[in-house]
Order: sequence, then structure tokens, then C-alpha cells
Amino acid sequence: LDEYTPFHDAKHGGGDGERYLDFLVETLQPLIDADFAALSDAENTGIGGSWVGGLISLYGFFARPKVFGFAAVMSPSIWFADRTSLRWVWHAAECHSRLYLDVGTGEGRKTVADARRLKRMLQRLGYTEGRNLRYVEEEGAQHHEPAWGAGFPACIAFLLRDYVECVR
Repeated sequence: LDEYTPFHDAKHGGGDGERYLDFLVETLQPLIDADFAALSDAENTGIGGSWVGGLISLYGFFARPKVFGFAAVMSPSIWFADRTSLRWVWHAAECHSRLYLDVGTGEGRKTVADARRLKRMLQRLGYTEGRNLRYVEEEGAQHHEPAWGAGFPACIAFLLRDYVECVR
């Protein structure tokens, strides 16, 4: 919880998300670049996760736009730290590249409302559904790995569509 949350929550703690992003950018990515023929520019580098992993991915996407050019934000914990992420995104957001956002209606009314609010905010910031934003609200989907796994192929197809078309 500490590592995947960019903001401190009075009840749950957390707030060490910057350290996690530093690890990804300063330690993990150089190792990958050294061992594999990876394209490491932002256009070819993404971040993604679910639950608090979705929260840190949303944060990382906007906090480090020169590093992460696309993001998979699945069932993000927008509620964390009194929804600070919504206010932060509003002030930090720069419309760039692709963002995939999903939520299951089985996750609860407040969780769905938070995801819808984030979607509307992103659209006001210049994101356009189908171009650089994909919002999926899966009917009945719960907050668990099988639901996120079921949505992952569509997520990857959207975020990596230029590569998918090249492979066909």
C-alpha cells in the first residue's frame, strides 16, 4: 500500500509512490534496456495496474509524461486519500498519448461514480474516447484479478494498437 500510493491517507497510510516510480525509472528500466532490445522512449513505454496499482499508474502517467506514454488504469483506487488523485490529475494533466480506464459495475456505486468522474475530467482536459482514451464499464464485473484479466486483451489492443496492426 505504501509503494503504490502517491498520497498519504490519514486512515490507511501510504504515500511512498514516488519511490516506486523512481525504482521503475532509475533501476528497472535501465536493466531492461541493457538486456533486451527495448524501445525506451515514452511513446514505447507504458505503466499499468489494478486497484492501488491502477492508482499509481494513473499518477505515474501524469507525473512522468516523458517516461510513460501510455497507461492501463484498471479499477483504480480513486477513493484513496480522500480522492486527492482527482484534484492532482486536474492540475497536473497534460493530454498525451493513450490512457485505458476501466471499472466493473460490481465494484460498487461509489467506485463506478469515481471512475465516471475521472473519465469526464479527462475528457474536459482534451482526451477523446477512441482516440487517446478508452473507458470500459464492465457490467457486473467485480474488483478482482479474474475481472481485470478478462479485460486485459481489450486494454492491450487499445494501448498497443499500432503494434497490433503491424503484426497482423
